Amino acid sequence: MNGTLRLLLTRDLPQAERTFGVLTNQLTGDVIAQTLEPGTADRDFPRVPTGFYGFERHESVKYGRTVALVGAEVSHYTTPGIDRSAVLIHAGNVDRETRGCIIVAERRGDLLGEPAVLNSKPVLNALLLQIEAMAYSYLIIR
Repeated sequence: MNGTLRLLLTRDLPQAERTFGVLTNQLTGDVIAQTLEPGTADRDFPRVPTGFYGFERHESVKYGRTVALVGAEVSHYTTPGIDRSAVLIHAGNVDRETRGCIIVAERRGDLLGEPAVLNSKPVLNALLLQIEAMAYSYLIIR
């Protein structure tokens, strides 16, 4: 493992029901994925605040191999003094599957008439390989 992977998530379409964004490699400008997060009106599972986050490997019963975000306002596991935990980057398609997390996919589209992100699992697997190949990886959300 060597090098640093710097990812930038730019939220470009925040709505009440869902938030679309674009995940890019901050060094090269290459688009890594389209993203889907909870909407601005979701109070039960709000989207993660803007900021700087690291990654920790996470094995999820529901999603399998993924990564959890860690930062000032988010911890991998429940931690006193931090309100949010287990914010994952995982596969999915529609806003009800986000539950406070970030879904990555190849493109935006419709799924049964609902706005969605599509072709998620291959993009997630490629992203995980990139993160795991680097000594350091982090995400900036704005």
